[in-house]
Amino acid sequence: MLEGKIDIVKINGASKTLIVTLGKGEFFGEMAVIDGSSRSASAIAAAPNTRVMRINHARFVYLVSQQPAFALMI
Repeated sequence: MLEGKIDIVKINGASKTLIVTLGKGEFFGEMAVIDGSSRSASAIAAAPNTRVMRINHARFVYLVSQQPAFALMI
């Protein structure tokens, strides 16, 4: 998360269950990047001007190889 807020929600038909609200500096979706697993929840912007950074698998592996502390943050 670069800025704003994201709600992580579980959607079941017409109902949504809020799991957590994330803010600046937090991560989401990391397990899908690490092991290719399918996502178990949805991310919905919860504040105006919300900005996120997308990191694909190759970039993730590169960041971890160059900065091992990055992996510990996640």
